[in-house]
Amino acid sequence: MSGWATGGKRHRGLWCLVISALLAVGLTGTPAAAERSPLATFPPVAQVHPEAGTPAPRLEGADWVLSPGTHFLPGDYVQTGRSRLIFQADGNLVLYDDLGRARWASGTDHRGQEAIFQRDGNLVVYVRRGDPFASRTCCFSNLEFRILGVGFIAIQGAGNGTILWYQPR
Repeated sequence: MSGWATGGKRHRGLWCLVISALLAVGLTGTPAAAERSPLATFPPVAQVHPEAGTPAPRLEGADWVLSPGTHFLPGDYVQTGRSRLIFQADGNLVLYDDLGRARWASGTDHRGQEAIFQRDGNLVVYVRRGDPFASRTCCFSNLEFRILGVGFIAIQGAGNGTILWYQPR
């Protein structure tokens, strides 16, 4: 009887060589894995569309602060640290981490047309059909939408920091 099942010294040696090679490749990683290191961070960039009279996004430390009246059109994004919030071409508003994993999504893929942090404090993704996504933070005054460098998004009171909504939970 021959083959791997025989347990012969020659096959055991070959098996050990194969396992060693696989471990060596897995431990050293590939260039793609190196680019997605947990230590990698996004440079702070904001590409959004504020309404007339709406302040431009501002950077506070590692966090972006967006004011009510800020629109996200397909392809718009805000990124900093470990967070990248993008309104994708498919209509889904998605928060990615520094490893490229989706941490939160609005669930509006293939339907979303525009995301707006409205003047009433509600973050809404308007859709072609069906129910829109809404953060349900309507009707609170003096709110701001933050993209936090540590991997979260939040709607909170400006100045007092009271968090009304955040993702991922």
